[in-house]
Amino acid sequence: MSMLHDDVDPKAVKYSDSDEFGALVARAQAERAADGADSGAQMPDWLEEKKPDRPLSTRRSGNRDNSLKRFPAVGFLSVFVLAFLYVPMAIVVFFSFNGGRQALLWEGFSFRW
Repeated sequence: MSMLHDDVDPKAVKYSDSDEFGALVARAQAERAADGADSGAQMPDWLEEKKPDRPLSTRRSGNRDNSLKRFPAVGFLSVFVLAFLYVPMAIVVFFSFNGGRQALLWEGFSFRW
């Protein structure tokens, strides 16, 4: 079992077994309790100042072609989507001018309600 000192970087610590890790946790909780802090889970000080490994970027890389050419059937599919959306509405509007009393039988064009 290796001994850890206060000058050891916590990011570089390799724990040999669970007893050593448990002892470190107990020591850290005892130190926090002595300071009057909450003995629950705490974020290590070194983690609060940690910067990301690489800068976050919202820019896309220029390697890809970001156009509709990547989706070869988008034009073909969009025609069917629009047809299935608007054809039923056109049928309803058309049958709203039915002159008969039944909605399913076409009896002539009429503006009468």
